[in-house]
Amino acid sequence: MIRSGTTSSTAKAIKGTVVWMYPRDTVLNALSNTTPMVKLLLQQAVSDIENYETTSQLHYLASVQERIAYQLVVLSEKFGV
Repeated sequence: MIRSGTTSSTAKAIKGTVVWMYPRDTVLNALSNTTPMVKLLLQQAVSDIENYETTSQLHYLASVQERIAYQLVVLSEKFGV
């Protein structure tokens, strides 16, 4: 499983859109039958999206001091300093 739990996200379409919904069990079954490489790629994609969302929220919700502090923490975790 890539991530567990529920999220509350919203989206607004600017033109006619089709949304495909798949039962959770179907998706989990497909993931359990895939290769480890595909699982790693999906996990990385989910992680990248989460990081992008965090960074995006930080840019429009946080003060300059908060953004600098956040970047220092990120650099510290990345480089171990």
